[in-house]
Amino acid sequence: KKGIIFKSGDILANVSEIDVIAFDKTGTLTVGKPELNELLFSSEVKEEEKAFYEQIIYSLEYQANHPLARAVMNYFKDQTNLDLTVINEIGIGVKANYDNHLYSLLKADGNLAKELKEREAVFLKLGKTVVYFKKDNKTLALLAFSDEINEGANDVISYFNNADIKTVLITGDNKKTALEVQNKLKIAACYSDVLPEEKAAIIKTLQKNNQSVLMVGDGINDAVALKSADIGISMGDGTDIAIEVSDGVLVKNDLSKLSLIHRVSKRLKRVVLENIIFALGVVVLLFILNIFGLMKMSYAVVIHEGSTLLVILSGLRLLVENY
Repeated sequence: KKGIIFKSGDILANVSEIDVIAFDKTGTLTVGKPELNELLFSSEVKEEEKAFYEQIIYSLEYQANHPLARAVMNYFKDQTNLDLTVINEIGIGVKANYDNHLYSLLKADGNLAKELKEREAVFLKLGKTVVYFKKDNKTLALLAFSDEINEGANDVISYFNNADIKTVLITGDNKKTALEVQNKLKIAACYSDVLPEEKAAIIKTLQKNNQSVLMVGDGINDAVALKSADIGISMGDGTDIAIEVSDGVLVKNDLSKLSLIHRVSKRLKRVVLENIIFALGVVVLLFILNIFGLMKMSYAVVIHEGSTLLVILSGLRLLVENY
């Protein structure tokens, strides 16, 4: 009814025990629909070359399903595809050979000309994601993407911070962009420039000292981390593999439901504990009365079975929305 699916009741009950909650950035803390705001070519690129390079950029992303690729498609609506044989290196970028040159779009580049370095700093300060277009080993252009913060992200992070549950950001984005999001949302810890396989290693590190970790993500890059966490929750618009390996799904991508899940889980734990104490109390009472011969068998059966019905009715209190 609330747009939340769990694969078992045990998983929902265990949410109340988490010590750490880790988030992916794109598509989780952000809306996941980035826009390409600016394509900035190096001054060395001639005007007549720009159209060709734009076609290369379009063709590199044509077959990809990453949110940034969709943003490129939307930006170059009237471009034609060159049908390149594209190699997708997950967490790094895409590349292809064309006319004896290697073209690539990469998420990181530490060797920029001064003019591009200055513009990169401006983009990163604004919290934009920067992608680097290279011909062979030379960076020719910067692509700056923006992605809005998910509507429920502020309240969710605040809720878990106030509940003394450590909030963590784990992203493949560069450090400056990640820090902008961390500071904006007041997230306790941040890991940036992380490759997919490194995300799982970070989850393992967070699990040390018997810490229970909940991971929230949406993409192929998050799949291993979602599986490695004690509880994995994926966004409803996430990739098939992320949904498949997760323990729960936020069907409508509503991040605010995470705090609801935690409150329901705590109430579930409390109701179960109350029911166990009540049921055992009845059994102990009947046992004592039976030892001293103070209880007829017929009365004992009625009380025992009646307590079972009371436990069932008590459990049904969870249907009453009081979270």
